[in-house]
Amino acid sequence: MSALGQRIAAARASNEMRVLEVPEWGDDKGPLKLYYGPVTGADISRVQKRYKDFLSSPTTDSMVELIVVKCKDADGNNAFDLEDKPILLREPVNVIGNVFASIFDATSAEEHEKN
Repeated sequence: MSALGQRIAAARASNEMRVLEVPEWGDDKGPLKLYYGPVTGADISRVQKRYKDFLSSPTTDSMVELIVVKCKDADGNNAFDLEDKPILLREPVNVIGNVFASIFDATSAEEHEKN
């Protein structure tokens, strides 16, 4: 790997996971906490294999696919798998949209507070 490639890989490794609280998917202990990192080119490629127009015209199916690809639990394990997709598709569209938007948003809450 080139020196530049090593530098980029090291910078990516230092990206912190973000947490998203989803009250609608929680229980009596509180909202469900989902963890995710920045959306990468590999993530987009994976979703676009099934949904060609994902970037220009995301569908509910493709949004759920990204949720399945990106979301982790507190231990770093996948929060969902493809068998969960039918369950997620039966959720209210606004909940799916909010989770998707949070994952796809490239700026952190701290950056929003600076502005």
